[in-house]
Amino acid sequence: LSGIADRFDIKLDKLIDINEIENPDRLDVGKQLTIPAPELKFIDKYKGKPVPDFGGLAKLIRSGESLGSGLYNAFNRGPTSTAGKMDITSKTIAEMEQMQADNKVFAVGAYQFTPGVLTEARVYSGLSKDDIMTPENQDRLFWGMLLSGRKRPSLAAYLTGRSNDLKAAHEDLALEFAAIQGPDGKGMYDNDKAGNFARIDAGLVREALINARNLLITHL
Repeated sequence: LSGIADRFDIKLDKLIDINEIENPDRLDVGKQLTIPAPELKFIDKYKGKPVPDFGGLAKLIRSGESLGSGLYNAFNRGPTSTAGKMDITSKTIAEMEQMQADNKVFAVGAYQFTPGVLTEARVYSGLSKDDIMTPENQDRLFWGMLLSGRKRPSLAAYLTGRSNDLKAAHEDLALEFAAIQGPDGKGMYDNDKAGNFARIDAGLVREALINARNLLITHL
């Protein structure tokens, strides 16, 4: 059932309830299921228009992930020493995913999406492979990934007001972005083999998370 729920992008509990399933661990062969319509995602409210930068969180992430190496056109081939600039904003998401699969690039764009993460962000944000990696779409990829709750659940729960655990949200964000200092002031990937080092101050991160949450709650 969980696989079916994931496939149709619906909540498992809703699938169980609407089909009146008493034991979700056992299904009868040939049983027909009613598939409820997918719930409207927060990111869908901004289909065809820019997603606001709630609390300046996206700008803060960009300042550490890609500032100085091309912002929305930034890329690297793995190590931070290979950071550079290329034409990304005129390419489709599919083209960038293929370049990653061919090991021509590793992290791409303003938020340095790595292989696999770019695909996840595309799915979570409701974009297609044929969509262009414009700055607006890269911002949508960022917010779609953060708010989906499927990759970093503690972060999404805090930002949408379903949790008050700021520390857990902060830790999730630091796990996602190497440039972010965690709650203890250290990066989760400091001095790894790629040469990462967190340079975005933990205090600024906490402030941005709080501000983003306050604004997001008013838009939900």
